[in-house]
Amino acid sequence: MAAPRPPHRRATPTARTPCQASTGSPVARPPHPPDAPAHDTSPGTRMSQYYDLGDRTLWNPSTGASRLFLREVAVFEAELGVPSGLGPMENDACEVDPAALGVFVDALVDRHRRIRHAVVHALSEGFAAMMLVLAERAGVGVRWESAESDPAAAAHDVQAGPAVGCLSQVAADRALRRKAQELSRFMAV
Repeated sequence: MAAPRPPHRRATPTARTPCQASTGSPVARPPHPPDAPAHDTSPGTRMSQYYDLGDRTLWNPSTGASRLFLREVAVFEAELGVPSGLGPMENDACEVDPAALGVFVDALVDRHRRIRHAVVHALSEGFAAMMLVLAERAGVGVRWESAESDPAAAAHDVQAGPAVGCLSQVAADRALRRKAQELSRFMAV
């Protein structure tokens, strides 16, 4: 059972739009309290944010880690053309839609499995692992079928120049799962 968390104000439920906070749209924040530490320059009143599924917290990162994560979410939403299932960050809380999260994570894993470019693979691996942690915590199953079994699914982002040494797909999947397990220890709830 997760440790109790400090209360935070929830915004009135509104229509979900993917990652408004990460795309630069203004997000209403309560005023900064006068007794807050001088080094706290975050736009919110707390030093962490919540990714919630109903009353259950899936992840409680620092505000800085959350801000960077939401920017990565926006990048991959644009790359995949699929919403992430993460609602707007309002009053330091983000509601997660598990159905949309599942579609997003399946598309992300599928794309990640087809990457044949060392740099692009490195850039996406950590994000893919983080999303696998959120999907697992949300109880969302991930589709691990081989993209290679689909003749229409071509390799994505192929490396130019020297050939890239690739792990077998089974070994690469195992490595991604292992990375997600390792990251899970550092993703506070």
